[in-house]
Amino acid sequence: MRLNEEQKTEGADVGTLSITTPDGEILEADTPEELQQKLAEHLESVEAEHGKREDKVREDAAEREKKLEKKFAKELAEIDENLRSHRLTRIEESRHIARREEIMQARGERADAEGSAGRNRPATVAGLKTTEELAKEAGMSVWGYRSTIITPSTTFMSW
Repeated sequence: MRLNEEQKTEGADVGTLSITTPDGEILEADTPEELQQKLAEHLESVEAEHGKREDKVREDAAEREKKLEKKFAKELAEIDENLRSHRLTRIEESRHIARREEIMQARGERADAEGSAGRNRPATVAGLKTTEELAKEAGMSVWGYRSTIITPSTTFMSW
């Protein structure tokens, strides 16, 4: 701000300084130092509010993840119970195993077909489950588990 000769005299009334913040709030002060202080305080309050919002987003995400994990655990328990009951048709068994595979992959607990987690890491080191472990959890043989998985390319023929 430029001052003319009359305003440079001691005790001259310069007027009120003001600034509008990006969020639309108007800050006013009598001196540039006071305005700078108010702007710094405003910035601190905005940063604090932003931090609170970030914390809320993190809490909400953690809550959603917890609910999803609970739902997956319940669904896996139901699938395993149904697979052990041996009262399912071959197609029902296949659908259960396919859904079980989807859940395990969504949870990040499923190894690839070769039993590895990629980059030459064995599945057991990466904490992923192999087909053998999944079959054991479902109370099935490895062959039975593998042979009942429905994939998009699987077709059924009736004689």
